[in-house]
Amino acid sequence: MKTKEQFPPGLTVVPISGLANRMRVVVSAVVAARTLRVPVRLVWQPAWDCRARFDQLFLPLNDERATLDGGTWLDTPATKRNLFVPKLLRRRRYAEEWRCYDPGFHPDLMQITTDHPSLYMDTCFSLGPYSHDDLRHTFRPLPILQERINRVASLFTGATVGVHVRRTDHREAISHSPLSGFRRRVDTLLDRGEADTVFLSTDDDRVRQYFRQTYGLRLVTLQPHLERHTLRGMEDAVVDLWALARTTRILGSYHSSFSDTAAELGDIPFEVVTETEIPENTPKPMKRKLVFATNNVHKLREIREIMPADIEVLSLADLHCEGDIPETADTLEGNALIKAHYVYDRFGLDCFADDTGLEVDALDGGPGVHTARYAGDDQNPQANMKKILAEMKEKTDRHARFRTVIALIEKGEERLFEGRVDGIITTEARGDQGFGYDPVFSPEATGQTFAEMGEQAKNRISHRARAVQKLLQYINNQS
Repeated sequence: MKTKEQFPPGLTVVPISGLANRMRVVVSAVVAARTLRVPVRLVWQPAWDCRARFDQLFLPLNDERATLDGGTWLDTPATKRNLFVPKLLRRRRYAEEWRCYDPGFHPDLMQITTDHPSLYMDTCFSLGPYSHDDLRHTFRPLPILQERINRVASLFTGATVGVHVRRTDHREAISHSPLSGFRRRVDTLLDRGEADTVFLSTDDDRVRQYFRQTYGLRLVTLQPHLERHTLRGMEDAVVDLWALARTTRILGSYHSSFSDTAAELGDIPFEVVTETEIPENTPKPMKRKLVFATNNVHKLREIREIMPADIEVLSLADLHCEGDIPETADTLEGNALIKAHYVYDRFGLDCFADDTGLEVDALDGGPGVHTARYAGDDQNPQANMKKILAEMKEKTDRHARFRTVIALIEKGEERLFEGRVDGIITTEARGDQGFGYDPVFSPEATGQTFAEMGEQAKNRISHRARAVQKLLQYINNQS
């Protein structure tokens, strides 16, 4: 039997649980290695709730006393599933083993490393204090992930509130941090002018859809892989976490380490949203129905993502209204009113319709009202782009603008709202997202076409989005 003195000195720490908990274990162990002057070996093993190696997410540790590796089966925490065999085998390597070490209930680290110079522990808890600088220095995302983080953060303003809504299997967060609490708190910040945009991080697509419907253009959010048992899911978790840290403050879920870890990374205020859930038998307010006179699925998706949750947007298909509505006016305003009246007069439902035109200076404002049918009545987007690129081939003045006019008919009253975005016609099609002329139109000061920047970024600045925002302001003022 070995004596304590015969075991190799040092501390082996195995972080367990999800990403944020592991980060706290690692950074606190790195600090402990410096302050206690003991060698620390960290073992980061992928598991069902964090299926990624350290080096698949972060740059290597930069510390003389702490090392990190992936370990072997011998380093695996002892559980009923593996019949506690790893612990039995480790008796030859360590003088002492602590399972699920918790400094709140167990002796502090200085005492146990003094008493047991050769020690193994697995834990999801911080081993001791550390600074926010320690956390940032220890965890540096890989360059490819940092680029994604920077792209997301470039959409933030100086007053973007970060919101982390934890759901799935986290009962405490679901019970104590309901959506109603988040909405009330975010609305308060927006009303006071303390925030103007919202960045949402969540593990529930239903929550993401709720925020999209509620905050429209003010919302920035990713569409991540939610499975933490995949590498892609863990990469997206890192992007979400560091993006949260780039906001100006964070509203987080009860008993979720993800939120306050992000706040530590960013040195920003953190607030746990707690509130008693609204009783299930509380009657839900009736949604207001508003028809959007279109069968264009791309336009419909854009509008539904922008509209608040209390407005249900119906399409022509929902009314079983087939075919295109004739557009016989010679202005965008006239065509929008024709389409809105077509629905309102036949179905008696409040309705809005839009008409959009691409106006190119070198083409005397054309194609303008004929934008959709520029190359023919079949409204072929590829043919339209090919024609406009051909006509602009020898032009030096490439300035253009997109204009959208929305006509709203509400209780028989007409209202018009216009949105405009200026830019240039590119020399070639670029990008594979969006629709219509998106690949050949570059909004000013962006350096990208609409088709390159993606749907979320486009929805923040597009002509249609600006017109819809004016429509929403009018609707909200009437309520």
